[in-house]
Order: sequence, then C-alpha cells, then structure tokens
Amino acid sequence: VPAASAGWKECNLPAGRASYFTSLSYLASKKSSFLQENNNYGRAATLYFFVRGDVFKPSFANDAGGETTKPLPKCLKSNDYRGIKTGTSIAPMGTNAIPSSGNLCQSCHIDRQMATGSIVFRKFNPIGLIYELETPLATDPDYAAAKDANHIVNRPDKTTDGVPLDDKFLEDLMKGEGEQGCIPGDGDTQDVIVKDVKDLATWMIGDGSVLANGVSRHIPRAISNLSNTSEEIILKMNKAYVQSDGKLEALFKAYISSETYSCKR
Repeated sequence: VPAASAGWKECNLPAGRASYFTSLSYLASKKSSFLQENNNYGRAATLYFFVRGDVFKPSFANDAGGETTKPLPKCLKSNDYRGIKTGTSIAPMGTNAIPSSGNLCQSCHIDRQMATGSIVFRKFNPIGLIYELETPLATDPDYAAAKDANHIVNRPDKTTDGVPLDDKFLEDLMKGEGEQGCIPGDGDTQDVIVKDVKDLATWMIGDGSVLANGVSRHIPRAISNLSNTSEEIILKMNKAYVQSDGKLEALFKAYISSETYSCKR
C-alpha cells in the first residue's frame, strides 16, 4: 500500500487471511472450493508453481498402487475420503481418498503437498470469500450437490459403497475439525505441521533461494515465449540472487545477459 508521505508500508490483511496466497486476487484467479470436485487442488498446485515455477508431472517411476500402496503419513489427518459416484464406480476426490488410492497419486498429493493444500484452502469459497465470516456455507451454489448421495459419498473403507454426507460432515471439513495438514519428515527431519496457507507458503519458500529457481522458469516464459529454461540461465540467476541479496532487478539482468538469451557479438 503506498503511503501518502514516505514510500510503501505493510498491508495488514483482515483476520482469516495471511500472505498473497489468501488474497482475493489469488483465490479468484483459481476458482475452486472444498465443495467442488477439484477440492482446491488447483489452488495448491498454483501456489507451488508460483513459488518454484514447476509444472506438476506425476512420478511414473512409482508403482501405480494396489496392494503396494504406501500408507499415508501419520501427521496427515483427514476424514475426507469423498468419492464421485458414476454408476457402480467411485472415483476418489477427497484429501485422503486420492493419495490412498495409489503411489502415483502420492507423487503430487503427498510429495508436492496437494493434500495439505486442500485442507488449508478449505475456508475460502470459489471467489475467495471466507465461509461463515463473509459468506454462509449453506448458501453456496455447490452445497446441495456436495451432499447429494447419488453423486458424492465418503468411503474410508474401499470395500464399502460409502456413506452419504450431511451438514455436520461438510461443516466439520470447513472448520478443520479433526483435520491436519503436514509436511512429512524424511530421515532425520521432523514432520512440519501446517496450520494455514501462510505456513505452507513459508515452508515452500524456505530461505528464499528457491525463488531464484522459480523466476528462472517464469522469466523465459514471460519475456521470450519459451516453454523451457536452461541450466545456464538457472545457474546465472541463482548466482545473481545470492550476490544481490535477492533483488529482482539483478535476476532480470542475469537472464538478459545470458548466452542463451542474448546475441553474441
């Protein structure tokens, strides 16, 4: 926010929002909600893309699933095993339903925090309003369909046909009752409990150096209409990030002066 007298000042977001990724502009750019079949996965993936510049591609080296599907991390807690009914089949859509269906799904929903993202974005409706604080949950256009037993069921046990959803189930999901997002530890690292979108974004950004990799992917797309970057550009922009203490101008100069981009004299 520009101050009247001196430069810029920090913008204090209202309660329920924290960081750019819970602003109306970001949320409305990727319309979704926990009541819709996308279940906020698009918002979580776009956050990852914004920070790191990566376009999600599943790890096809993983076993597709079946009896070899890995158990979900103990720190990830959710009652969301919803599935979409089509005739006699049920396709997973819930926070835990998708990653528990196969290791291939876990490569995005666990390893790239899609499941945790679906939890922390739940309080926001498709255009970014906060449920119950700024807009009633029960008046959402998707509310009736979200608990239509002919369309959606909750199925923690894959051997059953699932159970219908009611008002309390949806309200508990929205409020986060019994729900917990996390970044599972690996080896010597501990689990990181993720309470909100800001926690998730903070973990992704880390010490900030990952932003240089993200910009090295974004700038070639934005300036040169390139679908890919190069190792030279990544190295030059990372070096510029370190030497300039993360200043954006230095990253642009590093890109424009790279051999990949500029003409040789």
